[in-house]
Amino acid sequence: MSDSKEEHPIAEATEDNLEVLQLFSDDTKRSLNEGFLSYFLPEVTRLRESFQELTNSQEEMLLSIQQKLQGFENQKLSADIQETLHLVPHYKHKLGNIEKQMDNIKKKMTKLKERSHKLEERRKIIDEQKDEQEKKRKEQDRMLEAKPAKH
Repeated sequence: MSDSKEEHPIAEATEDNLEVLQLFSDDTKRSLNEGFLSYFLPEVTRLRESFQELTNSQEEMLLSIQQKLQGFENQKLSADIQETLHLVPHYKHKLGNIEKQMDNIKKKMTKLKERSHKLEERRKIIDEQKDEQEKKRKEQDRMLEAKPAKH
């Protein structure tokens, strides 16, 4: 996993992108955002549950190992205990991978929320600018109509 800062071509707002944004209503944009988030939420929830399940399993294994070690303090470790101890790093590695995946998903969701917010702000600015231009045009029209023609 690299931390390169490659941006998607759409990430930079251009006039074309902003014009495309204006084609969609606020409800459509909100629905798209909610749909996107609902797409990832089940996976994040599943990963979180898997992570919790693995954590609980690891805790149970560690308790079991400690109990077995106490019972065999004066004897050599049995093959079962060695096998269980051998599995601990494997599960620890799995937990680490799941944690990394969850962090990556969280980062992506945060970036997407930020991008959505920025695009919404840009859309509002453009709408305000258009409204201002329309007011100026109407004022100019009114001024032209108000001036009598000189002969």
